[in-house]
Amino acid sequence: MNKDIGESGTVINTGNLEFIVAKLSESKDVIEGAALLLFYIVNLHPFLEGNKRTAYLAAKTFLVANGRSIKGDANTEELIYDVATNRFNAEQVEAALKKLVK
Repeated sequence: MNKDIGESGTVINTGNLEFIVAKLSESKDVIEGAALLLFYIVNLHPFLEGNKRTAYLAAKTFLVANGRSIKGDANTEELIYDVATNRFNAEQVEAALKKLVK
């Protein structure tokens, strides 16, 4: 995803990426899955660079692939900031996404 903007897309922690995929497979619904992607990619930094951007794109793509979408992108920047600064845990991310997803 980030190669389009000049980033390498290099995975620096395969174990963390596998953990994220395992968590996603345990999710009970689409919004929870998107929240887990967003939360864990931001916090576990599986990529060399662009983890916040990748987390957003992964969550958004997951939602669209499952027939859902985010109502505008304006509030997602604040949400990602809250995750990156440890203001939100995974459950809080899910609650926030429930308000943003249609």
